[in-house]
This record gives sequence, C-alpha cells and structure tokens, in this order.
Amino acid sequence: MTEAKPKLFTPITLGKRTLRNRIVFLPHATGQGLGGLPTAGHAAYFARRAEGGVGLIIQEATPVHPASLGRSTHVKGYDKGIIVPAARISDAVHKAGAMMMVQISHRGLAALPLFSGMAVWAPSATCSPHTGELAHAVTAAEIREIIAGFVQTARNFMEGGYDGVEIHATHGHLLHSFISSRLNWRRDAYGGSLENRLRLLVEVLQALRTLPLGILGIRIGQPAWNTGPEVQDAAAIIKAIEPYVDYISVTGGTQATKHLNMGDMYSQPGYMLELARQVKQITTRPVIAAGRLHEPMLAESVLDGGSADLVGMARALICDPDWVRKVERQAADEIRHCIACNTCLERVDSGVPIGCIQNPRAGREAELAARQANISATGKKKVLVVGGGPAGMQAALRAEELGLRVTLAEASTALGGAQVPLAASVPGREILARVADFLQHALARSQVEVLTNKRLVPGAPEFSSYDGVIVATGASFGPLPDNAAIAVPRFRAEEILRDPSVTKGKRALVVIDDGMPAGPGAAELLVARGVEVHVVLAGAEAGQALPVTNRRMLMQRLYALPLRWHLHSTLVGVAKSGEAIIHTRGEGEVKLAVAFDFVVHGMLRSANTDLIDDLGSSGNTNFVAAGDCCAPRNLFAAIHEGFDAAGRLASLLA
Repeated sequence: MTEAKPKLFTPITLGKRTLRNRIVFLPHATGQGLGGLPTAGHAAYFARRAEGGVGLIIQEATPVHPASLGRSTHVKGYDKGIIVPAARISDAVHKAGAMMMVQISHRGLAALPLFSGMAVWAPSATCSPHTGELAHAVTAAEIREIIAGFVQTARNFMEGGYDGVEIHATHGHLLHSFISSRLNWRRDAYGGSLENRLRLLVEVLQALRTLPLGILGIRIGQPAWNTGPEVQDAAAIIKAIEPYVDYISVTGGTQATKHLNMGDMYSQPGYMLELARQVKQITTRPVIAAGRLHEPMLAESVLDGGSADLVGMARALICDPDWVRKVERQAADEIRHCIACNTCLERVDSGVPIGCIQNPRAGREAELAARQANISATGKKKVLVVGGGPAGMQAALRAEELGLRVTLAEASTALGGAQVPLAASVPGREILARVADFLQHALARSQVEVLTNKRLVPGAPEFSSYDGVIVATGASFGPLPDNAAIAVPRFRAEEILRDPSVTKGKRALVVIDDGMPAGPGAAELLVARGVEVHVVLAGAEAGQALPVTNRRMLMQRLYALPLRWHLHSTLVGVAKSGEAIIHTRGEGEVKLAVAFDFVVHGMLRSANTDLIDDLGSSGNTNFVAAGDCCAPRNLFAAIHEGFDAAGRLASLLA
C-alpha cells in the first residue's frame, strides 16, 4: 500500500476549477505595473511561482475605478487595455500548471488622491485612518458606478484568460468600510442595519455571478483584533456572502495596521490562524488561512486540524518560489525561509518593484532572464571570492551558477560573517540567523571550494592564480571615539548584545541615534538584567532604518519595557559622578535627575576597503566588490550586490 499523500498536495475544487494542490500564492502588491497595465514583470514573477508548484495564484488588489488608485504601479483593471497583457500572464501561469486569479477592489479610504486625482470615497464623510484624508460620501449614482466597475474589471480579466476573481472586502477598503458601523452611518438603503450595510457587497457579488467565472472568491477580515466588522455581526456576514462565493479567504488588520495584516518577525507563526478557524466553524465553503504559515509542518497541521481547507502564503513564496516542490519531495531543509522582515512590502510602498532580502531574483525575474541571455560562456574560468559573509556567500553561489570555478576564502573559522549573528542576537530578531544558515547549506551542496581560516591581505600572491576576484570583506566596528565629556565607562551596543555581563552598575544611559536595532536590543537585554535604562533618542522612534512594520512592532516591544525615554534629545556629557546633561529640542540643555553608571552607544561601522584599494591601484586583476566593504548598509544590499557582482565579473571575463 502506498503512503497517503499529505493533504497539502491533494487536489481541491473551487467553483468550476480544480487546483492541483491546496497552496495559494496570496495577493500582494508587486510594484510591476507600468502605465496602468500589467507587464512582462508580472508574467515572469507569477510564472516562476507556478513553476515552483503552487496550486493557485491570486494577483494583487486591482482597482475597479479611477477613485481606487493608490500607487503609480497599479494596474487599471477597469481599462480594456489590460486584456492583452493579462493574457500573457495567464498563459504563462497556466503553462506551468497553476490557476490564475486576480483580486479586485475599490480601495475607498485606502486610496491616495496623489495617484487618483480624486477625493477618497467612503460610505460616509469620515476620515481615512490610513492617510487622514477627509472622504467623499458616495452617492447612489456612484454606487452604481462602483458595481459596474467590479463587473467590467472581472470581464476584462476573464477575456485575458484568468480563471476567476477574488473580491477584496477587508483591510479598510471600500466594501469593508460599508460593512462597518463605525465607518458607515448612511441613512439610505446602504446604511443602518447590518442587512443594509451589506447591501453593496451583496450587489457586487450578485452582479459578478452573472458572469461565467471559473471561480469567485472573497477575502474578508475577521474581528478578533477589532479591525473587521463587529463581533456580533461576524457570523451573519459570513452567512450572507456564502451563497455567492466559491471560497472565503480570511485575514485581519487594515491599511493603517499593516503590522497586523502582514505580521513581521516579532509575530508568531500562524498568528492569524484563529481567524480562519472562526470562519471555518460558520461556513461550508472552503476557507483559506493565512499569517506566517511558512513552516511545512505548521502548514500541513492547518489542514489536518480542520482549521482551513487551503493554506495561503505570500512572503514564503516570494522568498522561495520552490517552497512547494521542496516540501513535496521532502527536502524542507533546502527551503530558503522567509524571515518576515517585510522588506518586500517596504519596497513597493516606496514606489519600486517588489524585492526580497534573501532572494535577489524576486521581482526581477524578467530583467534577469534578459540579462542572463547576454552573459557569454566563461569557459570555467577561476574566480576567488574573498569574504564569507552574506555578500560573499551569495556571490560564490551565483558565480558557480554562471559556470565559473569558484573558491571562497574566509578569514575566520566559519562562514556567516560578523553582522548576521550580531543582528540575530537582538531580542525578537533571532530568525535573522536563518539568512546565513541557508547560504551555508546551499554552499555545502554546491561545488564551491570553501577555505576557512584563510586571511588574504593586500598583495597576497594567491590573487595571481585567479582570473577574477570578488571582494566581499564586509565592515567592522572601530573603537569608541574619544569623548572627554563622558567620564563614566562607555560601551558599544554590539558589546552588550554579545555579552550583557560586561557592564557593571545599576543605571545605564543608552544613546540611540543610528536607526538600527542594536541599541534597542542592548536596552532590552540590560532591562532583563535588572538595570534601570534611560534611552536618549534623537527622534521619536527607534529603528528608523527598519521597514515600517518592523519599526512599529519594535516600538510596541520597547514601550512594554520599564524604559525612561528622552525623545528628540542628544547626549551632551556625563560627569564622573554620573550626572548627565542632554540637549532636548525645544528645551535646550537638561540635567537628568539621576546618576548613571555607564553609557551605551549605537555605533556605525566602517567599510573594510584594504583589498579594494590594493586591487584597484595595482590594475593587474579583474575584480568587483559587493556588500559592506563598499559601504556598510543592510542585508538586502549585501545579498543583492553579491548576486549582481558575480554577473558583472562573468561579463568581464567572457
């Protein structure tokens, strides 16, 4: 008897379509649209996830009306001009064996007049919790426009070969706002009672049911965080939409609370699972669960435990498009695990295409395919990569992919670099260690020759044995600069992260002015040791260098600690007695009322440029550089530059 297939990999029928498995690539902003149209970037991006084995792909929330625009990269779903490029996307996805849908939405209060050129639309003249914009209360005629927009958008994508549409009725978008009694206080047929507040959503669903859609789904928020409809209405809402939809996708949060609907590394895996369970107990329709379900055993347990019928993922498949194939062939140890840093979201919100801190191909699939075609065969030329941190490891892996014979030399006893272990020692950010772990395991499976305890100094004879060199020597913390105004012991935040016991004393002043998480992490570790910690913060928030969702959760974590805050302040000096003076914006110099035993500083790093300078001045070696040795930045820069550096060197050597 053959072993039963895990439920994740069993087919399921939604409406008129049967999916090959129960894994769904959830809708999320990609930043790939151009001029209101889908692009080759969309097609390559989604096709890659289909090739990785996912059962269903749902394209990002797509506006159904001009008042719904919220980004320059939004696809104008209501425009018939999308049909031909949409067909290229559906063709590519279908060819790889997945079903293709699109989420369609009127953003309502989450729209941005900067892009729409119109006031934000809402059921009532309320205020957008996302932007503070005052809303236009839609008229009866405009409600008819909205319904027609949903129908036209669905029809356009159907003509483009899509299998169905998903209605977006959550995250503070217009249909969600109509349902909410907190945002809808209309006195006509679309306001007041729950039946009236549901009327627009039901009319949209009824209108869409007149089309020959393969699948009609809905994404809706449950009220566990008081961000969806009121608790007493939840079951009635599900029952009202149930007759019209083929599945219900469950989420939570709003555009103003993205740290909830896109929980970051501070959120527990499966943090939204209870919301799906609530819906599953109410409906007979298939339910899609979401919320950091990236661990294979957790994903399977969602189905085995009856919490949902399908498992939805976005970031896990952005990070590793082959997640499905790897789990299916029981190679979960090869997965590049999402660390929930939310860099992907931050990039799109900044107006550039989606990217991933670990996957340098994500969002660049079409571009890299074109670039790859222009890289000639390198004839197995020998390449030396100097530095075994993230940039060097990624460069070595990419160079091997491009046909080069690669040696990776690391000065210390092990690969991984200095910065990732340090970053992973910040409380709540331990998952960052997975970045280096994945690269090390990938190198172990590769043909790259790895040399540890191999320090290469300027002028080393080894350089002449290679056709090209990639320098990825990282950055270092220097000693604390002299400061005669501080007469008590001083420490770098990194020293505290490595060993909080290095400090002596009961009261500390932690100075945070670099935007990085090391200072806050040091403060948290000191509090855990019973130290009274005062934080001198240059602005109003720590972690300014982090994605906004990370920053919000970091501040929530810090506010739960017994810290004494001194905002918009800089440290002037600390006397030998421990008396401290700070300069606070609007107040000038302020003497703090307590004495401090030591000071902790967040410290910037310095690029290790010795090899770059030497190779550049000699002019005898083809070389490129990547990562912090160019300028100390973040993991995204290190890994992407390592990947691209290998391509640049391959072009030089071709």
